[in-house]
Amino acid sequence: MRQHPDHGADLPHPDDRIAGLDLARGIAVLGILTMNIIVFAGPGVAVSLPSYQGTASTLDEMLFAIGWVFFDGKMRALFTILFGAGLVLFHDSAARRGHPYLSQLRRLFWLAIFGYAHFLFLWRGDILFLYAAAGAVVLPFVRFDENRLVALALAALIAGFLALLSMAAFNLSFAQLTGDAYNATVIARAQEQIAENAMGFPEQVAMRWQDKAFQPLTLLTVTLFEAIPLLFIGMALARMRLLVAGTARRLRRRAMLLVLIGAGWSGLSLAWHWATGLSLTGASLMPYYTDLPARAMMGTGYLLLICGAASQATRSAPGRWLAAAGRTAFSNYIATTVVMTALFHGWGLGLGGADLSRGQLALFVLGGWAAMLAWSAPWLSRFGTGPLEAAWHKLR
Repeated sequence: MRQHPDHGADLPHPDDRIAGLDLARGIAVLGILTMNIIVFAGPGVAVSLPSYQGTASTLDEMLFAIGWVFFDGKMRALFTILFGAGLVLFHDSAARRGHPYLSQLRRLFWLAIFGYAHFLFLWRGDILFLYAAAGAVVLPFVRFDENRLVALALAALIAGFLALLSMAAFNLSFAQLTGDAYNATVIARAQEQIAENAMGFPEQVAMRWQDKAFQPLTLLTVTLFEAIPLLFIGMALARMRLLVAGTARRLRRRAMLLVLIGAGWSGLSLAWHWATGLSLTGASLMPYYTDLPARAMMGTGYLLLICGAASQATRSAPGRWLAAAGRTAFSNYIATTVVMTALFHGWGLGLGGADLSRGQLALFVLGGWAAMLAWSAPWLSRFGTGPLEAAWHKLR
């Protein structure tokens, strides 16, 4: 395998390690589409409801439950933990050339520009701006040893969970106090998002610029509480050398235990949501505000399991295709937005709205997976890196 520019000279078995990270990125970028597809096609609250209209088939309910427990937030967590590990790897590589912090800051600055452009011109669900901002917050700690990073990860995880739980409690109290008025606000927001999706391209851009220009910044008051702990986890894993294939294999049982505990946590929150009648209040608060421990455990467990299996997995064609999709994850993430908004939004085919079932959306997910797996490896065999990855590298 070609040497990755982020290799650290002091890390053993670099090819196995990077193979694991590429494979994990590929799985993450495909997995993220399973949840993003719902918001590409309809309102954000639909992620937490089997059907926004209140009815759903058995297949829709099954896909909803699987998505809630195993995918919703977990693929994003995996992606975020990978980004945290990448901060350490990039720093160690840049340190040999001098000015590692300046190089990293330039990298994060341009990522913020990409992310804001992604938000402004394509889709309200961008995550790149958050990664740039959260990366800048944790960057001063990138040289910390593994013990201090583990301590920071645990402290940030506890603080982030308590902060998000406090927000959920406040919103729940407000919902109980205002009753139908709270639900009306949730519905109004959903209708606004449906209307935004139905707009033409110039109208969407103008609306976001005029009414929501600072939304990526204001959302940081919530999203940083999730991102920072996950970044610290990734940084700690990198410093602890736990992502090396051999080490990750030895941790397989612990990784599986993390996944099972996290799935149990999410399963309990799903049971509560279902027992309360899949209410709009529950959909607006669950699982984002209450599921951070599950996302942290499952994201970590997924990553360790993938890294442990990477050497064997990348000997097969599907494994190599997934790793190629991971090496072009930035390009695949943006290309997915372009394709899916062209399919669902008003400036394209306008297939979206609130009336598509999860079963129907699953077909678009499968098509998106096929496209990412089909183009990534041939592109890499000719150009060596993804188009947006190449542009980002030149800018930084």
